[in-house]
Amino acid sequence: MMTHDPYRQNSGDDQERESPDQQSWGRPPPPSSQPPTPAGYDQPPAPTPGYGQPYPYPHPKQDDKALAALIVAIAGWFVCPFVLHIVGLVLANQSLQAIRESNGWLTGEGMANAARIISIVGIVLGAVFIALLVLFGLGVLGLGAIFMI
Repeated sequence: MMTHDPYRQNSGDDQERESPDQQSWGRPPPPSSQPPTPAGYDQPPAPTPGYGQPYPYPHPKQDDKALAALIVAIAGWFVCPFVLHIVGLVLANQSLQAIRESNGWLTGEGMANAARIISIVGIVLGAVFIALLVLFGLGVLGLGAIFMI
């Protein structure tokens, strides 16, 4: 008498033979007539939003001027300091204004504020440097003797 052993623990002649329509765990499925679907295309498309459902809007976008202002403000420490800091400050102010007027659609306020602070510090240090250069320049040229009376 043959018994069915699903785990195939019995060896030899006492195992039952499977019919072709039964599938065993160790065998691959029979080939089908349909080609396999590419990854990501086996899901049905997402339904369109119905009445009362919010429309899926795109995510907020980062303001490009904020990134440009930060790059220009940092570059101002290495190349053409006074001019690039002024350009960075103007770009940062324009970016902050655009971010505030966008009602949350633009992000990057932190970058714009950082660019603004870096630019202001660069402008102040540049002005101090120019003032010291002028004062020492007057002393080197001999015009400083007029002020020492």
